[in-house]
Amino acid sequence: MNLNYFRHMFLDFNPLRRTESVTSGLEPGSEMWNKIVDQEQLENQFTLDAFAGYSYMLNRNIKGLKKRNYLVFTLGVNNILNNQDVVSGGFEQLRFDFTGKDTERFPPRRFYAYGINFFASIGLRF
Repeated sequence: MNLNYFRHMFLDFNPLRRTESVTSGLEPGSEMWNKIVDQEQLENQFTLDAFAGYSYMLNRNIKGLKKRNYLVFTLGVNNILNNQDVVSGGFEQLRFDFTGKDTERFPPRRFYAYGINFFASIGLRF
């Protein structure tokens, strides 16, 4: 079982918002100035995942093999808790309300994690 933490993640920023033309007329350090300039940090999040694997040595049943050969089976389940509210990334849009300096007029785009998903694989290691 694995707990995958998503910590210290930030949205990709819009460089236009960090220019002098956008912040002109605002007091540096003021609430509006910080709202425009600060990069948005995402909340800490996690997913619960489980993986299992088994390898079978083929040399036991096939005598002609000179090197050790294995048949490898792997199973996995990601996001067992089916948490689809996990923000896996995102970006600020590359447009901005220069006249009103409204940061919410073009809100950031976010990507969300898939729900529960499974995988299985079989491999030959030689």
